Amino acid sequence: MTDGNGELTTTFRGSAYPSYLDTGSDGLFFLDDSTTGLPACPGEDSGYYCPPATVAYTATNTGNNGTLAQVSFSIANAETLFQTGHVAFDNLGGPNSGEFDWGLPFFLGRSTFIGIEEQNSPAGAGPFFAY
Repeated sequence: MTDGNGELTTTFRGSAYPSYLDTGSDGLFFLDDSTTGLPACPGEDSGYYCPPATVAYTATNTGNNGTLAQVSFSIANAETLFQTGHVAFDNLGGPNSGEFDWGLPFFLGRSTFIGIEEQNSPAGAGPFFAY
């Protein structure tokens, strides 16, 4: 379950951050390069991370009802990804100071269910995310 704003909490490296799922973001946007240790890309791609090699992470999402779910994800070099000619990536990410934006890569390869606010479903009333 999310709070009334559709947010949940993500714990990463022992610290808790506000977070949300966002189908409209093309990447996983989280924290900043000083917190993650990931370098931002240069120039026009500076809104993305460009690590020299793909980096794997694990975080824990906590719903408003206390439900915990572990999330494994990875971040690759955005400039390398863009050179492939593909338009969607499961490991594209960038900085987002102080919070997690679980964008499109979160949904790829994962069954995800979204409960609309104040709407009933077999899983209960929204808002909620389930995966």
